[in-house]
Amino acid sequence: MKRSLAFLAGLAAMATAVTANAVDDLLPLADDFGNAASIAAWQRVYQQEMTGADQLEIFDINTTQAGKLVMEPHTSTWYNEYRGELTFKNVTGDFVITTDVVSTNRAGTAAPSSNYSLGGLMIRTPRTPPVGCSSMDENYVFLSIGAGNTPGTYQFEVKTTVNSMSTLIIVATGGINHATIQIARIGNYVITLRQFPGGPWTVHHRYVRMDFPATLQAGMTTYTDFANTSTYTPCYQNSHVLLTGNPDLVSAFDYVCFRRPQVPPAFQGLDLSNPAVVSDAQLLTFLGANAMGTPAPTAGNSGPVCVGQDVTLTASTVDGATYSWTGPNGYTSTQQNPVLTGVTAAQTGDYSVVAMTGCGASSPSMTTVTVNADASTPAVTPPGDATSTQTACD
Repeated sequence: MKRSLAFLAGLAAMATAVTANAVDDLLPLADDFGNAASIAAWQRVYQQEMTGADQLEIFDINTTQAGKLVMEPHTSTWYNEYRGELTFKNVTGDFVITTDVVSTNRAGTAAPSSNYSLGGLMIRTPRTPPVGCSSMDENYVFLSIGAGNTPGTYQFEVKTTVNSMSTLIIVATGGINHATIQIARIGNYVITLRQFPGGPWTVHHRYVRMDFPATLQAGMTTYTDFANTSTYTPCYQNSHVLLTGNPDLVSAFDYVCFRRPQVPPAFQGLDLSNPAVVSDAQLLTFLGANAMGTPAPTAGNSGPVCVGQDVTLTASTVDGATYSWTGPNGYTSTQQNPVLTGVTAAQTGDYSVVAMTGCGASSPSMTTVTVNADASTPAVTPPGDATSTQTACD
């Protein structure tokens, strides 16, 4: 993955709160954007609704920028009945989606020069095609970063739309164009959060959305140049690629993490939209950094063995994960269950494995390999195993 060692170390520390064998059925949806082929796992709203209007000029993974999903929109917007770009996966039930995004003008040098040019996360009620021009059934929440109502200035935009009636709030970022953005859907509550690099998590806004169905579209959105878009009707914009105006946004996403929220019993059933009932600090005990991380695999090996024999290192399966092993004498492997062939006594020692998903790196798990060079019969008790294994070398 592309994130810094400090970032991964931070997530590994967070993961200590994740039970080693915890199962999260949403982990396979995560994407660290290190493989261009993963683009096939994402849906796009213009295709799903069969409008025929691809509102992205650039859309790729690990191509325009290494290890990034890059989205560069044509003139388009999300507002009332206007529909912009949404690249999504369908998620049923409660979930938390998190991404890291950088938004700039197309030149990559400053804030976008067109109003309402931002990129971020959106959760949205699916619509069944064919979709009419004035169906008044747009329902979504998003949080994005870029330039809002003041071109040339970095801002956040948070928007809730109910039956195609949009309400938005613009907040200045203080000149910062890079943020981690998170949206949690917990029952009827939607909570948006943000974090600047190296800074604390902030609860951005809370909503009650009793209208949201069990399954929502959740993913990345970009849009730009509302001043020009608004000269067209929603029906025209939604069904045509607008090649006019001044589209001026590129957003690069570093990863997307999907997790199930783990709401503490003390807060279950409470009004999560009300800070007087559940404070921001209380939300952050299970959201923000605490809604990320990857469960640690259980590590093991097929030893003890004798010199010249093979040892298989084993890591339990973490859905959607890749693996990184380290060990004595500079040993490394990216296989889940690598084999040490023809081992020597020098390969005795501790081997550590980390699982990595779009939700970050797990805490490390360790197993000790014993290579016997003589006829002794040592007893070895693997971690978590009450039985012992004896090996005699000729």
